[in-house]
Formats: sequence, C-alpha cells, structure tokens
Amino acid sequence: MLKNNSGLIDIIRCDQKDYLMWKWHPNNAELGKSSREDFIRWGSPLRVKDGEVAVFVCSGKEGSVQDYIEGPADCILSTENLPLISDLVGLAYGGGTQFPAEVYFINLAQIIQQKVVVPYFDVFDPRFTDFSVPVAVKGTITFKITDINQFIKLHRLVDFSLIDFNNQVKDSVSRYVKNTVANAPSDYDIPVIQLERRIEDINSLIESNIRLRFFNDFGVTVANVDIASIDVDKTSEGYIELKKVTKDLTSEALKAQNEVNIKDMKDKQKLGIFEKVGKIFTNFTEDKFAKRKQNIKGTYELSTEPVIDKNGEVHIPGLASKKENSNFPPMLSTKEYYVAINGSPTGPYNLSSLKQMLGDGKLGKETLLWTEGMNEWVKAEDIADLKSLFIQIPPIPKI
Repeated sequence: MLKNNSGLIDIIRCDQKDYLMWKWHPNNAELGKSSREDFIRWGSPLRVKDGEVAVFVCSGKEGSVQDYIEGPADCILSTENLPLISDLVGLAYGGGTQFPAEVYFINLAQIIQQKVVVPYFDVFDPRFTDFSVPVAVKGTITFKITDINQFIKLHRLVDFSLIDFNNQVKDSVSRYVKNTVANAPSDYDIPVIQLERRIEDINSLIESNIRLRFFNDFGVTVANVDIASIDVDKTSEGYIELKKVTKDLTSEALKAQNEVNIKDMKDKQKLGIFEKVGKIFTNFTEDKFAKRKQNIKGTYELSTEPVIDKNGEVHIPGLASKKENSNFPPMLSTKEYYVAINGSPTGPYNLSSLKQMLGDGKLGKETLLWTEGMNEWVKAEDIADLKSLFIQIPPIPKI
C-alpha cells in the first residue's frame, strides 16, 4: 500500500499461484469485507504478470463497462489505459480520487485438467440391437481461457466460483464422452467389441465433438483430450452373445473374401499369361514383317499399292526390278468360286476349300465353276487358279 496527497493507495496485483479467475481485494482485508475492493483510485499502481489479464468492471447510470489491461504490465491507472471507464465515470472523479469498479484477474496461462470418469453405460451395436454391452471410460481433458470476452460473456464475474465451474465442466464432459462413445457404432461404424482397440479413433472423435461445445458453453479452449481406457465388460451376457454372432459373420465374410481373392488371383494369372503371349506374338509379327519388308525393299521399288484385277491376279503397278532375272514371289489368290453340284450352285469356296472338295471326290476337271468377273460357267480344268489342283505327278521309273 502506498500513500499520496489523496490518501492511501493500494497496489493492485494478484499474488495467487494457482487460479483461473480471482477478484482483487486489499491484502489486509478479507474478500467481501472491505469497501476498498469496490472502489479504485486513479493513480493506483497496477502489476499484471505475463499470462494474466486485469479486467476492470465499472457500473454506472448508463450500464456496465469493462476495460482490460493485459500483462505483462506495470503502470499507473489513468484515463489513458482505462478509456471506457473514464468515459463512463466522467469528470466526477478526478486524479487521485476513487471511482466505483471491481478488478478481476484472469489467468490465461493456467491449464485446467479435468478428470473423465464415466461409469458403465449400455452401448448397442446397430446391427444387433438386442444385445447391450456395458462400457466405461476414463481419461483427462485439459483446457484454458483464450478468449476473455467469451469467458466473461458466459460467466458472471461477481458470482464466479471455481468449484461450481469445475463441477459444471465435469458433468458436461461426462455427458459429451458418453454420447460420443454410445453413438460410435452407428455414426462412425466402429463395432462395439472393437471399442477398446479403436481407442485412438474414439479419442479423436471426443476431442472433435467437445472442442466447439466447450467454447460455446464455458468460454474455454480444449487443449488436449487423453482417453486412457475404454473398458468393455466382457463378462456381460450382451458381450458374449454379440461376440458369438459377430464371430460367425466374420468367419463367413473371411471365407467369401478368400474365395474372391483366389478368383482375382487366377484371373490376374490368366491375364498375365495372355499379355505375355500377346507380347511375344506382337514382337514376332513385327520382326517378321520388318524382315519381309526389308527383303522386298531390297529387290523392288514400289510406286503404288498392289491391286487385284478381275481375274484375281495381283499386280503391282510401276514395279521395277533392281536385279535382273529376279521374280516377285506369287501371292495367293483370294477369289472364291461357286460350284455347280447336281445342277445347283453352291458356295462360294476359296482355293483351300476346293482342294478339300477335290480330295473328297466332289470336284473334278469337268465340274463347272463361276466367280465374279466371268461371263459364264467354266470347267475347273480351264481355270488358271485351279490348274495346279489337277497336275498329276508321273511315277518315278525304276532304274
């Protein structure tokens, strides 16, 4: 306490070690027993540590206003650092005189840890609603004040009680956690019997669900959620029945999946074989075509594409031999012929089919044939394409 011309002046500061919010009062007076805690003098020294905020609440005829001074700060109270209160109280209170106000210190650095203990409650698997499984949850949630305005908006500073505040948080945490775990099987597709193994997923869901609620309901920010254990009562009748049912379904699902995997593997093996064969065939064909093309190019110069005349003969216009006495290999005929059998036309047949008919005795030299481009039916022996079919090789004479 200091003294000036206007009388005793209190040093306004907070000496508490662990607190969330604390109302200032003179050191030599009990809280609520001294009028000096509700009247502040201009010119009073103010000490605000780093991580603290001093909130000045002043009530006047036109309402209540609040001024904030964030730490670290070591100053003298004046109209400059409390402009809102200065406007409210006006000139009625000059320098060194008192004005009605209360001072609250809010600890922004304080991290509050709230234990989570949710006793056994029933959780249902949405697939088998006949079986309820008891589940208990334990852990801790830590939070702190980050938005002064939101915190003050939700809590009456005059009536604030840390014990009541912690009890409210405790009840809300239990309700939020219970709601998240109970709905995890239906909302997030987490089977009841897997809740213990999915503790990290449950932890993330709880943190996500309560973060906005804590800010809206209490004006605090959740710093961390640590779910230490999720205890599923494995001795309960519901768990035993649910375990049996899901085990049977799992076995059937694994069997079906195994069959699908085997089929996929076989299909992939077949596809791999087809791809290899196709690649080999493609490489072989391309290589053979390249060699064929090179041989032809080395012997002939092609000025145009090959053409087939009306008699089925293949001609290459502009073909000029680079080598004397070189012959272009003959191309197979692609023509098809109709064959007169028992006075009726049959076919058409290609050269390979006609050769087969000759061997079967269905075709002879006198058999009449016709193809596109002919004016009339012609005997087989008179068709140039078929003469080779009737060549008779003489017997080899004995020596």
